[in-house]
Amino acid sequence: MIAPATGPALAPVRAAIRQAARAEAARRLRSADARAAATLAGARAGAQLALRDARAAGTAEARALGADDLAGWQLEARTIVLAARRERYDEVRRQALDRLRRAGLEPTLRARIVGVLGTDADIEPVPAGGLVGRAGERTVDCSLTALVDHAMSKVAGRIEEAWT
Repeated sequence: MIAPATGPALAPVRAAIRQAARAEAARRLRSADARAAATLAGARAGAQLALRDARAAGTAEARALGADDLAGWQLEARTIVLAARRERYDEVRRQALDRLRRAGLEPTLRARIVGVLGTDADIEPVPAGGLVGRAGERTVDCSLTALVDHAMSKVAGRIEEAWT
């Protein structure tokens, strides 16, 4: 068996080996630190890119959803406005029919039909009010609903202006 070399002559060799081992350990530690720093920097850069992309995608999706919501709200508002206008139109029409029914217009309407179709015209009352006259293939509709609808169509532009 060989005795361990412990003599003073080997002390410089042991010191050199220790120094070389420490230098190698320090080099490997620096290399590992550099690799770890590079890996960490790459991970951070990747995370920042992923975060940027996620924010952009989220912003785009939010805009799209916001646009859809806005379009839905605009449609709902338009529907409400149109329903209110229709309600008001129907109310004005109903009031006009009521006034015409109370006005006792039958003699005036009869004279109008005779003036257009002649004295041989067949004149009949309309259940909703007013008269309809016929002579051959010609017809004069003086029903109250026809008269109100005609009057409402004449003022439709002014009604629209009042609503805007």
